[in-house]
Amino acid sequence: MKDDTIGGGQLLVCVYLTMTAEMLIRPYRDPIQFPAQVLIPAAGINLLLVALLLRPQKRSVLCCAQRAQNPVGKIILFFAAAVLSVSGGAALNDADGFLGFTGEERISFFLFLPLVLLLVFYAVRLGAEGFARVGGVVLILILLSFGLVVLSNLRDLRLQNLQILPHPETKVLQALGTGFYFSPALLAGTVLSEKTQYPTKLRWSRLLIGVFATYFLFTVIGELTLGSFASVQRQPVYTLARIGGLSVFRRLDSLHSSIWLMALLLGIVMEAAATELLLRGIMPKGGKRYTVLVTVLLFGSTAVLLHPFPTATLFRWITVGAAGGTLLLAIIPQRRRREH
Repeated sequence: MKDDTIGGGQLLVCVYLTMTAEMLIRPYRDPIQFPAQVLIPAAGINLLLVALLLRPQKRSVLCCAQRAQNPVGKIILFFAAAVLSVSGGAALNDADGFLGFTGEERISFFLFLPLVLLLVFYAVRLGAEGFARVGGVVLILILLSFGLVVLSNLRDLRLQNLQILPHPETKVLQALGTGFYFSPALLAGTVLSEKTQYPTKLRWSRLLIGVFATYFLFTVIGELTLGSFASVQRQPVYTLARIGGLSVFRRLDSLHSSIWLMALLLGIVMEAAATELLLRGIMPKGGKRYTVLVTVLLFGSTAVLLHPFPTATLFRWITVGAAGGTLLLAIIPQRRRREH
C-alpha cells in the first residue's frame, strides 16, 4: 500500500458524500416527525455545534504515528478506531438495507457482506488517492441525480403543503435533542487530514454549509411535494425519485439508487482507510503489514454483530464516540506542545 497524499478539497468531497448519504439514505433509522419549519432550524443549530467541535482541528498538526508515541495518545487512537469500526459495521448494514429497500430482489446479507469487504480491502490497499479520485466522479453523478430529482418534482410542488406551527421554538429544541448527530465521517476526515498537504487549513465551514444547503433543499421540496407525509417517510428523497415525473421513463429511480449506493460504499471505504491509519499507530512494528486485513475483519465482525439492523441507541453512542474522538485527537497536540 502506498503512502500517498490527497488534496484537502478531495477529502472534503468524500466527507460531504458520506454525510449526505447518512442524511438522506437511512433505511433503519426512524424519521424525526416534524415539519420543515422545525427541522431546518434544528439542522442549522446541529451544524453550528458540529462546527464548534471541529474548531480545535485548526491547531492539530500531529499525525497518528506521532500521537502513538504517547501512551495516552495510543489509547485515544484505539478509541477512535473502535468508534469507526462500529460505525463501519452499521454502515454496511445500512448499505445492505438500502439495496434491499430499492431493489426488486434482495440478495442475502452474507453474500453482500464478503463482496463489499473485498471492495473495501482493495480500495484501502490502493491508497487514499485512489478513492479520493473516485469521490470526484461520485460527486458529479450525485449532483446530477439530485438535479433530476428536483426537476422531476417541480410540477408537483404545492405551497399549501407547507406546515406552519404557531410556536415552533420548543419543537426545534425537541427535534435537536432527538436528532443531534455528529457524523463519524468527520472523525474519519480528521484522521485522514494528515494525508493532505495543509491539514490545519481544511475548510470545514464550507463542508458544513454544503451539507446544510443539501438538507434545506430536500426538506423543503419533500414537504412541498408530499406535505405531512414527508415527515413520516424513512426514504423521503427516494420517494421523490419514485413519484417524480421523469422516473416513469425506464425506472430512472434505479439509476438514482445506484448512485446513492456508490456514495454509501465510498463512506465505508473512507472510514476503513481512517481505521487502518489508526491501527498502524497502535499495532507493533511487525504487525503493521496486516493492518488492512485487520481493518476488514473488524468491519465484517461488527456488521455481523449488528445484523439485521443497528438500533437508534447505537447511533446515539456513535454520535458521542465520534464527537469525543475528534475532540481528543485535537487536544493531544496542544498538550504535547505545552510539555515541550
